[in-house]
Amino acid sequence: MLLIKNGYMIDPETGIEGKRDILIDEGKILKIADCGTVLCGKMPPHSPHGDVNETAQNGTDDEGGSVGESNQAKSSCEPDVIDAEGCVVAPGLVDVHVHFRDPGFTQKEDILTGAAAAAKGGFTTVVMMANTKPAIDTVDTLTYCLEKGKQTGIHVKACANVKCHLRHERQRAHRYESSRKCRCRRIHGRRHPASRSGDSKSCDGAGRGARSSDQLS
Repeated sequence: MLLIKNGYMIDPETGIEGKRDILIDEGKILKIADCGTVLCGKMPPHSPHGDVNETAQNGTDDEGGSVGESNQAKSSCEPDVIDAEGCVVAPGLVDVHVHFRDPGFTQKEDILTGAAAAAKGGFTTVVMMANTKPAIDTVDTLTYCLEKGKQTGIHVKACANVKCHLRHERQRAHRYESSRKCRCRRIHGRRHPASRSGDSKSCDGAGRGARSSDQLS
């Protein structure tokens, strides 16, 4: 059992905002109450959200015992306490645009370190961008990202590129650009001196070589 006390709670779903104590048992919120009203794991009979066990107080549990007796035994346990004074307590935040640089640039960051940083800031769900190397544009790369994300303590999702094998598109664009520069030199009729040092001659929008000042005179 865990008690988060003195935190400033913000709950967008219910609209509740203010300092509250929150009692949690086995990953479920049992009670949300005003600060200082939780003593030795026992909650007051009325709290802002009510008791999740109120509807079954007169029933029996799966083993045939009294639910009321079972709840009383649980509530008598001293909970672990987190003093959240000065902190905001809220549902997990979501970031739909993160760059974890994995795969391809893990010297900067990877999925594990990125997820740890996200969790430290209160983000429990993130969506990775697909501009990795290789890009997330195949089933294998996407599976790699999602499976590695399951090793973290948060929910790691990923975008995927629309086109498969995006690297081939980049190579095609590079070949086109190189071919366009060659055409510019051929149209001019001679190789520009600057191109021998690795720089292509400047061309106008129609692909015609720009004439030098001595040719125009």
